[in-house]
Amino acid sequence: MRNLLFLTVGLAGSAFAAAEQKIGIDDAQIAHVVVSANDVTVEASRLAGLKSSNEEVKAFAHQVAREHSHVNKAVAELATRLEWTPRDSPISQELKVDGENHLAGLNVASGEEFNKAYIDQIVAFHQNLLDLIDNTLMPNVKNEELAALLFSLFAPLSDHLEHAQQIQK
Repeated sequence: MRNLLFLTVGLAGSAFAAAEQKIGIDDAQIAHVVVSANDVTVEASRLAGLKSSNEEVKAFAHQVAREHSHVNKAVAELATRLEWTPRDSPISQELKVDGENHLAGLNVASGEEFNKAYIDQIVAFHQNLLDLIDNTLMPNVKNEELAALLFSLFAPLSDHLEHAQQIQK
């Protein structure tokens, strides 16, 4: 279990550690980073909704999956309207790899080990995502609508973080 927890927390932080460097990314890449981050969270949460036997974890996972999916729809609508083509960046690529690795770890866990690994990952991921938005995405965004969308994510991400921390206790 200790190895799974280390893997979970380690993976959640690696993409974000690289992202904290001041790198130049454009708005289409920023939008794709948001979608990639949400995809990681949605997939893990959908798995938790199916696999967890803890009703509190299941309900939280359904909420997280639903809300992060709505964000992806909003980003997709904005990108379509502004005729942006989603483009990978080192941040989005690493988020995808980390998400796949994390899902592999969750797939082999069960019971309380699964619940703990999922919630620990959600806590680490949301903390790091808030930092990523604040320290990398917001300073580089140029489009006002995308900036407003990013800003609007702070409250729900903070709510998810706080809720996950309560479950963690």
